[in-house]
Amino acid sequence: MTKVAFVFISAFIIAAHSASATDWSLGQGGNLDVYDFSSCGFDDENNPSWQLKGQKATVRGTITRINNCQLTFFLKNKNKDSAILKPDESGKLKVILKTPQCDFSHAMGEVKSDQPLAIDLGTSIDATGIGFDIDLKRHVVLIRSAVKLTFILPEKTAKVLKKGHGK
Repeated sequence: MTKVAFVFISAFIIAAHSASATDWSLGQGGNLDVYDFSSCGFDDENNPSWQLKGQKATVRGTITRINNCQLTFFLKNKNKDSAILKPDESGKLKVILKTPQCDFSHAMGEVKSDQPLAIDLGTSIDATGIGFDIDLKRHVVLIRSAVKLTFILPEKTAKVLKKGHGK
């Protein structure tokens, strides 16, 4: 999230607190619910690096709990002929992670959960698992357990492999 967006959210929180009849502050017994939550990060060239979205987010102190979470990494297409990652219809490389619930720490640049995770790596690999830790700055995803990778081979490659196993 850019500094401008963070300042905007901070101003919103202060305004919501000022307008409220209850006496609470974030991190000291109060929660702020945000619906249709979205946050994003940018690389050194100010291009989108990741986007985190959710149906509902509950902000409590420095941690935001997000329901129906989707995290999209936007990758630079350094290898135009990558056999693993394929660009989407817009020509961009995207990795999409989905989970029922996660905790987001903007200050630490981390997303964590004990919930199931599904990862769509474009057209060639899908991954699932249970529990994860994500470093948003480095685009590193650690799946804690029950990891399953599914390789979706192009038809031509699948035929060559099948033919080789028949000998």
